[in-house]
Amino acid sequence: MIKRLIIVLIFLYFLVLFQNSFLINFKIFGISPNLVLLAVILINVFFEDSFLLLFTALMGGFCLDAFSIGSSRFFGYYIIIALVIYFIISYSTKYFTFPHIRTSSK
Repeated sequence: MIKRLIIVLIFLYFLVLFQNSFLINFKIFGISPNLVLLAVILINVFFEDSFLLLFTALMGGFCLDAFSIGSSRFFGYYIIIALVIYFIISYSTKYFTFPHIRTSSK
């Protein structure tokens, strides 16, 4: 479990670095892609371990907040967005089941 959390943390860290250093120059219709929030969504859809999903949302939001200090948004903005994504996906997977999508994190 700890190994999986460390892998997710390193993965999110490198996604934030890649996003804020390289992808900031590539805008699609004036919007730069947010790979960390996309990763949070995909991890929440494909895995079942609730602690891993909550950790991914918190650390993804924290990394985005830490690397976007110069922006006009307050610290915690991306944490709130990632937690809302986590709660929406967790709530929706209770009522809508996709048996072939979700994988066990054991």
